[in-house]
Amino acid sequence: MYFCVESFSTVLLNQSSLNHSENVCSKESHHCCIAEKIEESIEFINSKPNPLVICAFTEDETFKKQILSETSSGSVTFNDSMIQFLCDSLPFGGVGQSGFGRYHGKYSFDTFSHEKSVLQRAFYPELEPRYPPWTNFKLMFIKLAYGFDYFGLLLLMLDFRKS
Repeated sequence: MYFCVESFSTVLLNQSSLNHSENVCSKESHHCCIAEKIEESIEFINSKPNPLVICAFTEDETFKKQILSETSSGSVTFNDSMIQFLCDSLPFGGVGQSGFGRYHGKYSFDTFSHEKSVLQRAFYPELEPRYPPWTNFKLMFIKLAYGFDYFGLLLLMLDFRKS
């Protein structure tokens, strides 16, 4: 298995498959680690500030799940290292020290827009069971109403059903 995490951090497992590991680690923006075990690579990633991207080259589904659940980054790409920048249907952005916000297409619009919540109430009379003090009748009324049990509500209102 060849595994590499690139995220302003690079982790190499099974280094023997690489000819020039020093070239991989020569970039100023990368931190490198050669790990013997998968757990060491996750520990290495978590010991650094949150990366912008983690790129992992692996077929191991368990390890993919570990990367997703045990690390924090702006994005994770499996078996590629640049495609997440080009795919405008995926949000791109960092977390923590690697940045904030999400960009590309709709995500850019959402990042720079404010979604306003609006609630409009009707003028019809309020249902008294919505407010305290809570009696058994009120609790049963709410339970039946939220369960869309209109027949049960009718029986309750006609006092054929015990509250």
